[in-house]
Amino acid sequence: MVTSSPSAIQVIMWWEAGSVLVGLVVLRRLWKSYVGENEVNSKGRVMVITGCDSGIGYNLALSAHAWGWTVVATCVTPDGNAASLLRHAGIHTVALDFTRPDTLAHLMDLLKQLKDNKQEVWGVVNNAGLLTYAPCEWQTSTMVCRQIQVNLMGAIVVTRALLPALRTNKGNLPNRTGILRNNAAQLREMIEEATEQTLQEYGKAMKETEEAFRQAFESVTEVQDLHDDYLLQCFRCAMMSTRPRATYSAAPLMVRLSLLLFQLLPTSWLDFLIARNFYNIILSLGKNN
Repeated sequence: MVTSSPSAIQVIMWWEAGSVLVGLVVLRRLWKSYVGENEVNSKGRVMVITGCDSGIGYNLALSAHAWGWTVVATCVTPDGNAASLLRHAGIHTVALDFTRPDTLAHLMDLLKQLKDNKQEVWGVVNNAGLLTYAPCEWQTSTMVCRQIQVNLMGAIVVTRALLPALRTNKGNLPNRTGILRNNAAQLREMIEEATEQTLQEYGKAMKETEEAFRQAFESVTEVQDLHDDYLLQCFRCAMMSTRPRATYSAAPLMVRLSLLLFQLLPTSWLDFLIARNFYNIILSLGKNN
C-alpha cells in the first residue's frame, strides 16, 4: 500500500483554515468585551451561595445582593460575625454544615418560604470548600475525610437537592475551587501527628511549607474586603450571563503560566521541582493582597 504525504497546497489550505478559525475566536472575544455580556434579570430570583462565613463567599454574597439578587447565604456558624453582617445588609442566612447532612433541611425550609412569596431559586454557587494543600502522606485521616465530605459530597448533595428547581427555571450552577487560608494550622497539626519516618523524610519540607502559608495568609482576616474586581466579575458572568462559559479562571497570569509549564515538563523535571518544595514559590505568586 502506497501513501502520499500532503501536498504543499493542502498544507497551505489547512493553515489558512486554522488562521480563519483563530481569527474568528479572537474577534468573538473582542466583540463580547466591547458590547458586554447579555445578563438575566435578577429581580425576584433567588441565588444560593454556600460557604459565606468568610472570604470569597462573604464578599460574593454582598456583591450578588448589590446586583439585585435575593441572596441566601449558607454559613457553618449562623451566629458568627460574617452571618450577622450579612443579615444587617438584608441577606438571608441559614445554617449549613456539610459534615452534618441533617442541616440541609434548614436551607430547604427557607427556600420553600421564599417560593411561597413568589421568589424562585434561579442559581446556586457551590463555594463552600476545604483544601489541605499537602501530599497525601502528610495528611491525617480526619483531614482527608473532611475534604471528601465538604468538597465532593457537599456539592453533590446541594446540587441534587436544587437541580429540579434550577432545571425548571433554567438557572445557573457555578462551582468554585480553591481555598488555602487555614492551611498553615493544618500543616502544624500534620507535623504534630506525623510518624517518625515521615518526619525524617519530609520534616524540613513540612516546616518550610507551614512557614510559607503562615506568611502568605497572616494578614488575612475572617471577614475581609477582597480587592479583586476581576474575580467578582468572573463570578458575575458565571451567575448572570445568558451564555456563560464552561470555566472562568481568576488566577494571576504567572500562576496560570506556571501551572501550564508544569503540564509540559518531563516527569523527572517535575519530580525535581516538587522535591525541592517549588510550589511554595507558586503560592507566593497567588497571594491575595
